[in-house]
Amino acid sequence: MELSYTYSPVYKAIIKDYLDGLERLIKFKKWDTERSRVIKEMTELQEQLAQKFEDFRETKISEYTQQMSFIESRHKNTRNIYADPQAEMLRRQDFDLEFETWDANDTYTYLNDEEKDFSSYELAKIRNRYKSDARIQNLLFQRMEDAELSFTLDPEYKKLNEMVSILTMTRGVGLNIVYLPSENEDGFEALNLSLNNIDKEIWEIEKEIANVSDLLKNVPSETKAEWEQLKGLVKESNAPKQLTYEEFDERIFRGTEIFDPTVRFKYLEERFDDTTTDRWNIGRKDYDVLAHSRFLENKHELKLRNDPDYAQRYYSAEKVAIATGGDDEKTSD
Repeated sequence: MELSYTYSPVYKAIIKDYLDGLERLIKFKKWDTERSRVIKEMTELQEQLAQKFEDFRETKISEYTQQMSFIESRHKNTRNIYADPQAEMLRRQDFDLEFETWDANDTYTYLNDEEKDFSSYELAKIRNRYKSDARIQNLLFQRMEDAELSFTLDPEYKKLNEMVSILTMTRGVGLNIVYLPSENEDGFEALNLSLNNIDKEIWEIEKEIANVSDLLKNVPSETKAEWEQLKGLVKESNAPKQLTYEEFDERIFRGTEIFDPTVRFKYLEERFDDTTTDRWNIGRKDYDVLAHSRFLENKHELKLRNDPDYAQRYYSAEKVAIATGGDDEKTSD
């Protein structure tokens, strides 16, 4: 479950206010405060926190929906870039020669291959030849729709979409369903944060405080400082070049004294950038360095998941860099 929205300081502040409310409830019990006063104060605080949480949900849903629209627009406005135009021309010629020998059944079989990544050139050629063939046109429409919806496969889009779904499903429930990342099998805990259970024993309330505090302590923090540094970054040319940064340059590791967000961005860019399209071209009016950085981080995360040897070397280098504080001199930018 994608829960990076829980990293927000606003989200954490609401949960900390809930914990403060529990601490106050313990004091009321120790002071033997009049029951009606306890009920009144806890009810008011519960309502205030529930409203804050609903406001947070709506803000994040709006924010993530806008980011999803941006990703969709970027994909739809992206054109292909061919590193070798001559090779692309030869591929088209090969397709043309083969296409000339096909009948309708051959073409339908070709289009029916769900594993194939069809080029816009191929789809256009098929569409123009079989305008009156309903069977092919229906399948062709499906393939063109798949290409049109390619933005839904973008890792960042998928994360945002999952978070919007979670936040939307929990609309209107106040603090009855609150998620926090956890190290259990599910990777999260769903909490019911209620201040209205005033008849609980003090030890039960203390146990609740300890549990939520432990979960909250392990929630990562947003790295806004990194984004601020990246905002001023000027992207260099996409032209082929030798790697500037050696593998596992110590400045790419968060947690070291010499960690540099700009170096990490450039390090990932020269290894994981999308060189097949122009969507991260600095010349585009909609270029966004923060979105570009998230794209690179997602690509790197996939590399870590799918390449155990690389992951072992990366995490080993990270461990050494953090342990030594990052003292070695590395290639300058």
